[in-house]
Amino acid sequence: MTRISVIVPTALVLLLAAPAMAQTPVLGGHVGATTGMEAGDPGSGQTTFRRARTRVMVGVDGRVDEDLKNGLGLVVFAEIEPHATLGGELRYMRWFSPNVIGFVGATGVFAPRTLLGADFGLQFHLPMAAGVTVFFEPSFAALPLGTDLPSDRVLVWGLLSGGIHAKF
Repeated sequence: MTRISVIVPTALVLLLAAPAMAQTPVLGGHVGATTGMEAGDPGSGQTTFRRARTRVMVGVDGRVDEDLKNGLGLVVFAEIEPHATLGGELRYMRWFSPNVIGFVGATGVFAPRTLLGADFGLQFHLPMAAGVTVFFEPSFAALPLGTDLPSDRVLVWGLLSGGIHAKF
């Protein structure tokens, strides 16, 4: 009798309980292009500035509805001139407002040679339609590691990206 007096109420609670509200992911993605300035020592002993490698990028960002100010982002990019390379970024992102996002993260070029470092920047979004924005993103990166460094010196990028962002 004791077992039945425990089993029946437990079964009723399990069957009649309302579904719990779980965290819901808030996801977005973007495509864009990037250019800017690159600074480094090409082996002459002096820092020189030149146009940075042009790249195309595809990224996703995510956060949960319980904490809409903090999230993570992943960006994959392909440098298309003067040489073809493949790289990416992993970002911690902070939404200061729906249209202004700051980020810090790790960035790198992985093929055919390597560059690794850290970056930070801001994204500014201009709403176009429901869930779609045009963005521009100034960023700064320092790359002290890798096999593609000019004369084993830190390579510095000052970049400006632009493109389309959409919420999923």
